[in-house]
Amino acid sequence: MRVAAILFIAVCLFLAGATASRAYVSNSSLWLLATALVLYTLGNLSMIALMRASGLSLAISLSSVARCDRGIGQEARPISGLGAKAT
Repeated sequence: MRVAAILFIAVCLFLAGATASRAYVSNSSLWLLATALVLYTLGNLSMIALMRASGLSLAISLSSVARCDRGIGQEARPISGLGAKAT
């Protein structure tokens, strides 16, 4: 139960941080930038608590899921030029 609660808090903090950083991009207000940095810092601190509660390997796996910045329905696109075969 404790691991699930910490993970839920971390996901909420990362989503709130992503929302604040996207709002900063459109608004360029310094307080939004500070809010985003504080939220991401709190999210990282909660991931440290998750590492202590569940172990490092599980925490790293859950962290990669929690930090997914892609929106729902968006797929990863390969970077053009990298790994492309020369003709």
